[in-house]
Amino acid sequence: LKYMLLSKNTDIQPDVISFCTCLDVWAKSKEKGKAERSNELLQKLLTLYKIGGNDRFKPTVMVYNTVLNCCAFSAYTDEEEKKKALSIAVSLFNDLKQSSITQPDAVTYGTLIKCIANLVPFGNVRNKMASDIFIKCREEGLVNGLVFDEIRRAVPGRVMAELLTETMHSGRRKKPFKDWMLRDLPRSWKANVVERKPKKKNASTKKNKNKKNNTNNKAEENKPAPTPVP
Repeated sequence: LKYMLLSKNTDIQPDVISFCTCLDVWAKSKEKGKAERSNELLQKLLTLYKIGGNDRFKPTVMVYNTVLNCCAFSAYTDEEEKKKALSIAVSLFNDLKQSSITQPDAVTYGTLIKCIANLVPFGNVRNKMASDIFIKCREEGLVNGLVFDEIRRAVPGRVMAELLTETMHSGRRKKPFKDWMLRDLPRSWKANVVERKPKKKNASTKKNKNKKNNTNNKAEENKPAPTPVP
């Protein structure tokens, strides 16, 4: 990435995808201080975008989510580094909420709760932090599978029951909270979730492939039978 930034070759200029790829490498690495390093890379990207106004450097929510993931996977480090990673995660989330460039999505909330689950010890502080984020998330209609899985991992059953109690007022939910699935949650909690759809195969490519197979089959059919050897 440094080479691309310094290069004068216009064919290899970096963009937001280049930065996101490097951030993803940091997230999956075991390097010490990866949360700080990834945040520095994000700040570099923001600076390039603000100075030049070039859309190829425009940060997306995916970039922020990848940095949050770096923070979440700082779990197997010393206490000081965990605190730094948590501080970076919370600060990034607050910056994202106030950003005019992009806004948090369901993955943002889920990854932030993962940060809390991985970096904050069990107790009242952890319960309150995770609960507050979950409440904000459901108010914005952004509860997806990741969010629901991580909140259940972050807080004990009694806290989870409190978060879900209000959905029982209608008397429609009979099964225990521990057995709830995403589909059991109110629709309003999931109303603004945008799930990525798998890419569809190109129809013309598929058609050409079938045409080629048909041609090969016909060729085999028209191929003369081998002459028997006397």
